[in-house]
Amino acid sequence: MLSEVSFETPYDIPALLNQIASNGDNLQKGGEEARQACLTAARNLQFALEKPTESILRARVAEPAHHAALRTAVDLGIFQKMAERGEKVTSATHLAALTEADVVLLARLMKHLASMGTLYEGEIAGAYSLTPLSKALSQHKKFQEAIPLSFNVIGPSFAALPEYLQKTSYKNPHEDLSKIRYSKDHEEYSGPFQYAHNTPKDFWKWIANRPERVCPFNNQMNDRVTGLSSWDDTQLRPLEEKLGKEAGDKYVPVLVVDVGGGKGRDLKVFHEKFPTLPGQLVLQDRASVLDDEEVKGLDDQIKVMEHDFFTPQPIKGDLPRPAIRGDIIQGLTESIGARAYYLHSVLHDWSDEKCADIFANLKPAMTKGYSKLLITEHVIPDHGANWISTTLDMIMMCCFAGGERTVKDWEKLLGDAGFKMMSIKSCEPGTESLIEAELI
Repeated sequence: MLSEVSFETPYDIPALLNQIASNGDNLQKGGEEARQACLTAARNLQFALEKPTESILRARVAEPAHHAALRTAVDLGIFQKMAERGEKVTSATHLAALTEADVVLLARLMKHLASMGTLYEGEIAGAYSLTPLSKALSQHKKFQEAIPLSFNVIGPSFAALPEYLQKTSYKNPHEDLSKIRYSKDHEEYSGPFQYAHNTPKDFWKWIANRPERVCPFNNQMNDRVTGLSSWDDTQLRPLEEKLGKEAGDKYVPVLVVDVGGGKGRDLKVFHEKFPTLPGQLVLQDRASVLDDEEVKGLDDQIKVMEHDFFTPQPIKGDLPRPAIRGDIIQGLTESIGARAYYLHSVLHDWSDEKCADIFANLKPAMTKGYSKLLITEHVIPDHGANWISTTLDMIMMCCFAGGERTVKDWEKLLGDAGFKMMSIKSCEPGTESLIEAELI
């Protein structure tokens, strides 16, 4: 009986149960909105029903133990070996023969993975099958790489954060703190990441010296598994109108410059969705990122260019096109910049001061009244922030002294840099938003 729950909770348990039930029919039809509603209600129901001791145990040791078990399972290739058996269930004894790992160890790991929902244990004790999560881990390299990357790179930064904040008198990590260094083991560190990894280097320089980390990290940036690309959502279809017809149709020298665009996934999807839009697509990133077979296989419409966004933007307002006044094409030629400069998951890595530097190198290339600045980032709402967005904010804090921003943060950041925010288009909770801005 719900009345027998002896601890107080701010959640309305009957209402949460009703939300799950009322969305059940739409959930069966595959409705994303219903799935999100059920998921949110189910999470809140767990928070409501857990006793404090259970919540503390889950946060303190169950999730860290789950992470460790996941990492070990990925290292051993357990999920791939289970997938090779098809629909058959798998036991620790069977996997021990395939991996040469201790059968007792495997049995213990698999029990915890099942208790946390990564594996499924049916009615037969010790007989396991894959869940959607473990099936994804068996099939996709990007998911397999994400586990050790977070375990070895992000995890230590989280673990060191409380001690680092204590030493900095609980100041919010940001660029100004890089001017003040804090000692640990007689060395100096400027941020949570540096403090955790015993290095004076920033994240980018640190990971560049570790080849075994660079490729997995670049793959994660390319796939953006933590959010939906703005180009993928039909709600953002008006972008075609803005970038195409409003720009004078076929008289567009460069349509989109993807600044810090990784391996070109966004431009590839954009070109596939809007193949008739005129103008060149330009992918810019560091040489180490662009030197990749996936980049070499991009469509000829996508030009690849090495560029550091802390240096002046080379695709600038000297691109010739016929002068257009209303619907009339003049005989003269005017010089313009690209129609749009696009930054996806770039600015959250950097403090406001560094973002100002990025904008300062980008602004001179833009043409007022013509060029648009498009930014894809998680935008933190004032109320009811989704756990995916807040988790990413914590990662940005720990690894980059950066962060996800609120609407007001974006308005100020863009305004201080000489831009006016025109719109923010969002999809479902926990995914990225598309911010449109223009020169003031």
